[in-house]
Amino acid sequence: MTSPLFKTQRPKLVTGKTTSIPATRVNTTNEAGGSAYSMSHEYALAQYVVTGMFDNTCYIDGNTQLNRIKELANKCSNDFVMRLAVYAHEYGYMKDTPAYLLGYLMKQNDKSYFKRAFPRVITNGRMLRTFVQIVRSGTFGSRSFGTVAKKAIQDYLNNCTDKQIINASIGNDPSLKDVIMMVHPKANNSQRNQLYRWVCGFDFDKKQLPAELQKYLKLQKDPSEFTELPKVPFQMYTSMDLTDAGWKAIFDISTWQQIRMNLVTFDRHNVFNDFAYVNKAIERLSSRDDILRSKVMPYSVFSAYLNAGSIPTRIKDALNTALQISLENIPKINGKTVLAIDYSGSMTWKINLKSSVRHIDIAAVFAAALKFRNPEAEIVLFNSHARDYIVNPDTTVLQLANDISRLATGGTDCGAALKHIYDKGRYSGMPDNIIMISDNQSWLGFNKGHKTTTQRIFDDIRQINPRAKMVNIDIAPISSSQTSPSEHVLNIGGFNDTVFKIVSDFFESKGDKSFWVNKIKAIEI
Repeated sequence: MTSPLFKTQRPKLVTGKTTSIPATRVNTTNEAGGSAYSMSHEYALAQYVVTGMFDNTCYIDGNTQLNRIKELANKCSNDFVMRLAVYAHEYGYMKDTPAYLLGYLMKQNDKSYFKRAFPRVITNGRMLRTFVQIVRSGTFGSRSFGTVAKKAIQDYLNNCTDKQIINASIGNDPSLKDVIMMVHPKANNSQRNQLYRWVCGFDFDKKQLPAELQKYLKLQKDPSEFTELPKVPFQMYTSMDLTDAGWKAIFDISTWQQIRMNLVTFDRHNVFNDFAYVNKAIERLSSRDDILRSKVMPYSVFSAYLNAGSIPTRIKDALNTALQISLENIPKINGKTVLAIDYSGSMTWKINLKSSVRHIDIAAVFAAALKFRNPEAEIVLFNSHARDYIVNPDTTVLQLANDISRLATGGTDCGAALKHIYDKGRYSGMPDNIIMISDNQSWLGFNKGHKTTTQRIFDDIRQINPRAKMVNIDIAPISSSQTSPSEHVLNIGGFNDTVFKIVSDFFESKGDKSFWVNKIKAIEI
């Protein structure tokens, strides 16, 4: 037996460690216990913020995510935190994390960063309520907002249109009434004063309210007298005993996106009990012109399908059709491309406790979109081993997700995927673009020296094809990766519809060691 003295030892590494610059040598462990590269503080913070929903994932609970974001923000400049908050909201379509970073900036001594970020992050009532809720929770110690923040909220409310105030009145914990009572905005005119009084439940002069709100209040008094639908958010009708005809009228004036997002609500109010409206929904949802005009991406349609509940099957089928059409909105990637999909057991976990979307579903959406826009692209599945996966051209996104998830099992070895790609490339040519989708918790495989197997084999691929680039999409938010960020490697944290564009931009870029971080730093404020 070989002496333990000569047995290869893993270095003693700290889980989740980050550094001021990206690591080029293995210097940390991931949450599954495997060796990994630490990210820079900025890179890691971007991962958590663009991914995070302050909810439990397979490897990290919500409180841990929250603490890590706070720790990482303390290690980054306020300027970067400000730009990241704006990036996460405007490009990542996140809600909780940008509001959290805004609260962090509010508590800094230099309030200028908060002042600059506030109007870019607080763009609607939902964002305002989230921001107020986070600060009032005491997560930053004092629950006080201070003069600067209160003034910013007052200005936001007074600069809102009447329609925006009415829209913002929807929602609780806190409600818009709570916010108004806290900051006491001074209305610019008597009409706005009466609108604030209506929001707060005080006596008000109905004649000074916006015309559409007056119509709504009249209808609210007697819903049975429905003749015309006031133009207010349909959420205001949910507690009203509106007739079926009223809900059909709401459906008729809804946009494509509103129909997609509120199918369950329409079904609950008997709209789809009318066969004619089932046909209307099918026609609207499967309209190629509407889908391409709205620029909706596959992930949004896929989420709608998974959350469609018990709506009529034919409408679900229309969503499936819409999902396939939405693939046309994906940018094309030039060059020989290989997509490696992790199908280990952990990929069947949901992305967070609030969602019905699994990690494997996200991978399937990306795979289907890639194959549609790049028919010659190759797909490799990997867990502890790797193999080619042939996709039938007629396979839908849903069929692909179900098939891959059915196969999911075993541990994760990201290096196995790269070795498979390398071995095949020696005969058929090395790829120009490699995309790996995983929860990045590689713990199997052998790491030689100070490189992970994944990084070592990718370096071997680049020896043969110097043009080769790799995008490592980490669906779960962690602060390490299996590859070191460079001008040839991009690590992306989380997934939403913007990832398609980021991946395409990176493969077209001429080389940037901090591509993603620099995109954030380039945000103009």
